[in-house]
Amino acid sequence: MKNKYLIFMLLPLLFSVVSCKQSSNKESNTSIESINTSETSSTSQESEVHYRSLDSLKMEFDVEVTGSEVKLLEYLKKNSFSTIDIPSYVQDGDKVLTVTTIESYCFEGSQALGAYIGDTVMTIEEYAFANCTRMSSIHMSENIKTIGMYAFYNCSALTKLYFFDDNLKTISYRAFMNCTSLEDFKIYGSIEEMESGVFLGCSKLSNLTLPYIGESRTKNRYLAHIFGGVNSNGNEYVPASLKKIEVTESDIAPLAFYKLENIETITLSNKTTKIGSRAFEGCLKLNKVNGLDKTTYIDNYAFNNCPSLKDIKLSNDIEYLSPNAFDYSILNYASSSNGEYLGNNSNQYSVLIKVTDNTVNTFSINDKCTYIAGYCFSECNSLTSLKLPDSIKGIAPKAFRSSKVTSLIIPEGVNALYKETFNYSKIEWIVIPESMKVIYPAFEYSQLTTIYYHG
Repeated sequence: MKNKYLIFMLLPLLFSVVSCKQSSNKESNTSIESINTSETSSTSQESEVHYRSLDSLKMEFDVEVTGSEVKLLEYLKKNSFSTIDIPSYVQDGDKVLTVTTIESYCFEGSQALGAYIGDTVMTIEEYAFANCTRMSSIHMSENIKTIGMYAFYNCSALTKLYFFDDNLKTISYRAFMNCTSLEDFKIYGSIEEMESGVFLGCSKLSNLTLPYIGESRTKNRYLAHIFGGVNSNGNEYVPASLKKIEVTESDIAPLAFYKLENIETITLSNKTTKIGSRAFEGCLKLNKVNGLDKTTYIDNYAFNNCPSLKDIKLSNDIEYLSPNAFDYSILNYASSSNGEYLGNNSNQYSVLIKVTDNTVNTFSINDKCTYIAGYCFSECNSLTSLKLPDSIKGIAPKAFRSSKVTSLIIPEGVNALYKETFNYSKIEWIVIPESMKVIYPAFEYSQLTTIYYHG
């Protein structure tokens, strides 16, 4: 009988334990009922809600509590060789507080080996982790918005740092200066500003992923800026270790990668539609540009003096390709019937760059050509008639500027005529295909009198 009574006494306790186990597996929220009161340990880093008690927090930090927010003022265990655990939420009696800010100099000079920053932290102030020379890894808050100047200055053991969310808006002046072991840095979100010298002295940085190049999408749009450069000459400021760069969102501004002599691989996104003048000029070791087939505008000297660039894939919908965009490179140039073409392994006649003999009175465009570059027929003073093959899908601005061609049938597939395409030309009549969607001021100061439309 005693054994039976013992079983009945233990059953409620057993069901209580099972109930607690099940409830702990349910999705947590920030109400006080859902927060376990046990002390934080390394296993708490796996929890959906990262928390600890205020009393526990005060054993490691000086804190400032304002309303429901907590700011960490100073770390009290700077000589400890540990991983710093910064919670998202703090329990103070029956209240739940949120950790939002790491104040200036909070961890400065700490011997900590790493840091876990809870996802409610939005601001890391200036010098917050400066001179943490043993810190090799950081789990960054998903909701971080601002990183202050010199925030991670001289974190010389830090090797990589990734930001995957859109919340980060500002990385301030020299925030990661002298992180001499930093090799891989990635931002996949839509950051608004990166101030001067963010990576100054990061001598081992080899892989860099950014949404755009420069201080912002509109200001100081050259890579040297975030390495402390006062001009666009990348070779003077960007470390020789940097070999790979990925741009995830924006166009490439003029001079963006100017004279980055050691860069080898550039990866562009499908949002990169324009490459500005001299953007990659003097990138002597650049041998691969991924995503160029999505780019529809390549300006003057964009890849000038890139002797290692051997093969590219151009877009079939290219709107503008400067005839000197790839000067002094060893790309696949091909000749056909007094025409010079730029192409790739699949089509070496993709773009007609120029007519090599300006005295010709007849000219045949290769039937694999898809695009006519700017100024292509400008100096053909004896060429009065021309047939465009059905393969043509695009005609650059100024392609026929000052040309002597008097009539032209634009083939189906061409959807735009751009500014100055036929300016000052002798064109008298032209046939426009049904595919044409827009015509910019393309015929100013020409002799055009008649337009036929097939549509």
